[in-house]
Amino acid sequence: MIQILSVYPYLQKVVRGTTDEDGQFYSQHVTYQVMGDGMQCADYIKQEDLAYQVMSMLGSDAKDFLEPYQSEVLEIAKHNNLDVRMYEDETLIQTFQEDFYTSDSQQLKLYALLAKSQIQTQDVCIISDANSVPAKDLQAVFQSAKDKGNIVVGVIKAKQVMELDAYSNVLVLAYEDVCDTFQLDAMEEDTFVALAKELHKYARILVLAMKNNRILVSVENQMYYGTCKVKDESEQVYLGAIAAGIALCYEQEGDIYQFIQECLSRNVASSLSSGIFAGSKDTVQLIKEKIVSGKLENR
Repeated sequence: MIQILSVYPYLQKVVRGTTDEDGQFYSQHVTYQVMGDGMQCADYIKQEDLAYQVMSMLGSDAKDFLEPYQSEVLEIAKHNNLDVRMYEDETLIQTFQEDFYTSDSQQLKLYALLAKSQIQTQDVCIISDANSVPAKDLQAVFQSAKDKGNIVVGVIKAKQVMELDAYSNVLVLAYEDVCDTFQLDAMEEDTFVALAKELHKYARILVLAMKNNRILVSVENQMYYGTCKVKDESEQVYLGAIAAGIALCYEQEGDIYQFIQECLSRNVASSLSSGIFAGSKDTVQLIKEKIVSGKLENR
């Protein structure tokens, strides 16, 4: 059994142990994991003399999570059918089973994938950077995300989507990937409109990252066109978060056009931290740093 307790904002204490016949929990191993960026509580980590090597960097620091020696929390991935309980101020929030680990060789990859996906709430699951994960395991991750979250956002390749036949609320696709998958020399808006009819089989909302800082958004075949200047074009985490916001807005019958327009403007932080999108402070800051300016037109 694994117990996860809230120690400090962005910091959780992970305790692995056993339960006796009377239901008494006995601790066997203790480690810590940082939710989000992790640097938010760096001073606290130093103050409490918490060793850096037992920190699990989730979210934007997920790349550091891939090295097994950096975090003892990886030991969690060695167990099947874990009973994971999360507490905050000694109050039980939720209980869920981690039952999708299929083999020893894939456990670390799957756990790292979930770390990269920034799964921090039961409302939104963003699955990204899944290229190295086998299809059968990625399918299990999608199913797990659907079990935990109301909205699933996939930031993966178009070919993987079609092979998996996995349905998401939102799909974020890259221009080069779509051209390669459908063997296109180039693609403009009218081409994407035609492809959207096919791709909407796998997602209610599509977000296409085009060249020259352009994006196309299709919400049930209603097209939106926008420009977004990004500091690091290799990162699509900001698009994943915006896509999640679009989906939440859709589910709550909000004004999607206004929401996207705000996200692509200087008001991105305020729009993401509003009631429409329950984003973490780390996610909001990440998006704010990457988006310089933008505009959107409804077509």
